[in-house]
Amino acid sequence: MKIRNGFVSNSSSSSFVILGVGQNGDGEDIMERDYTNGIEALYVEGEFDYIVGIVIASGDDYDFDESTTSVAEMHDMATKVSEELNVDINEVKLITGVRPC
Repeated sequence: MKIRNGFVSNSSSSSFVILGVGQNGDGEDIMERDYTNGIEALYVEGEFDYIVGIVIASGDDYDFDESTTSVAEMHDMATKVSEELNVDINEVKLITGVRPC
């Protein structure tokens, strides 16, 4: 019989790649806001409670489609995020991780 030592979970998670800004605070204010230009908020449970930005990729291990995004496209996305959230463009980061579903 095999015994597993370590973390075992039945919870669902999803990987993501987002060009955005990490935020902590009131979830209702962040999640319910009417964003434009393809910007959305993700609940992530990490260094930040939420990341707000443009999702480049999202899905589980079996549903993570390959895609490409040019640096020029990412610059345009970063500009949109910067303007929408009223933050300096240098605060906009390419963030990857796993979040609960």
